[in-house]
Amino acid sequence: MEYAATGEDFNNKKLKVQTALFDYLKWFEIGPNLEPDKKMKRDHTQDDRAALKIIVGMADLLSFLRCIAQVWETKYSEGSDYAYSISQREVPRRAVTALSNLARGHALLAGRNYITMDDVPLVIKTAMDSAQIERVSMFNLLLAYGGKLTTTQILQSLNVARKTALRTMVEFKAIGLVDLEDFHEEGQNNLSKRIVINSRFNWLLEDSVITKVFPHTQPFFLQPGGGDGQSDNNNTSDIEDIERANAEARAKYDAARKNIFTARKK
Repeated sequence: MEYAATGEDFNNKKLKVQTALFDYLKWFEIGPNLEPDKKMKRDHTQDDRAALKIIVGMADLLSFLRCIAQVWETKYSEGSDYAYSISQREVPRRAVTALSNLARGHALLAGRNYITMDDVPLVIKTAMDSAQIERVSMFNLLLAYGGKLTTTQILQSLNVARKTALRTMVEFKAIGLVDLEDFHEEGQNNLSKRIVINSRFNWLLEDSVITKVFPHTQPFFLQPGGGDGQSDNNNTSDIEDIERANAEARAKYDAARKNIFTARKK
């Protein structure tokens, strides 16, 4: 934000970008791991298997979140209040490839040619940003409540109409993310609705790397209305984390380049 507000001349900004780009390309020219066709040689043997498992899991989750479902009200007809139809869920193979390549690109910026857990947070955030924001908000809330979410909790946390909440719950059941069940809620005479996460995604509630990235670890997420303004503090924290990560990646890059030049002089 500060950089955008400096009013710096466009040509100066352009020059800085060009300098950074040429410096980056120079890294490829001197890279010791380059193959003859100027491609970076990947070291799959050093890939962190746990990181790869999460990448595949996120691709699988994305195939559910992106699945097309149509839900319509049937209140005055026979059956339940809502009916639905769904399309065929996409095979996550292409998403696995795209997210894996993203992780490898992030690793390269950090001076590595193999994937580690440090590359996973970017993959998670990118995958969730690739789905509908309404579904992502609901899914994050589901995780925040430990995999079980009632209509009342949705109304209080997301500030939506009851009809919208029920419709979205049925939609989540339709795409296979959850099971929908009736239960007796305290203080209610009639049966209430509750969704329970598909056991296929229980790992999202347990993996320590996941709980550091998903917003369900942030206290403000569970407060009615989204947090009484605390989200601004979290946005600032995110920016600081990104800046810190960029600085660390730059330091690793400079150290690696210095080592290469030293080795070549010898």
